[in-house]
Amino acid sequence: MEDLADETIARMAGTNEKFTSHDPIIRRFLTRAPWLLVTLIAGLVNVGVMSSFQKYEGGVLTFALFFVPLITGMSGNIGLQCSTVLVRSMAVGGLSVGSRRETIVKELLSGLFTGAIFGVVCGFIVYLLDMTTGGSLGAASPGAIAAIVSIGLIGGCFAGTALGVFSPLFFARIGVDPAISAGPIVTAFNDFLSMTIYFVIAWGVSSLFF
Repeated sequence: MEDLADETIARMAGTNEKFTSHDPIIRRFLTRAPWLLVTLIAGLVNVGVMSSFQKYEGGVLTFALFFVPLITGMSGNIGLQCSTVLVRSMAVGGLSVGSRRETIVKELLSGLFTGAIFGVVCGFIVYLLDMTTGGSLGAASPGAIAAIVSIGLIGGCFAGTALGVFSPLFFARIGVDPAISAGPIVTAFNDFLSMTIYFVIAWGVSSLFF
């Protein structure tokens, strides 16, 4: 049981469990590098996504960039929560063929509801900050940034939820331990997916305000 626990925890962290504190640095690097390489590539893809929206830079979209860590952080945590719950259900045998659809629907609705609540609250706070600081966020309309952050957070959280729900099922289908889906691979893909959705929403909302 300890061996299985060590292996699972190591895989969730994106490394190999078969090393000790006495192993040399090069061995430590080789056991962690493959997973970190995936994260590096995904990060470069994220840079490409951000640079593709550079031509729209100015006004609202310029200040929308400040909220990218907020969107990716919230969506990542929600996706990780959904993935952990689903992996645990699969591990203890609580996810049968008959209850799978109901579980998926409940998790998706839960992620959408959570994203909507936090999106509205966050948008309201951003709106108040923009009003109290005299429009320091740079938008001609006080509600422009608030609407972008609110809708973007809802979309990002739902994307993270969908990734956290379907990734364990996908890994299990191809014969890979679903616990891996809670590691760097899903985290990297979540950043890319949520940020892309956020920028698309930011571009769409800004086109309505201006």
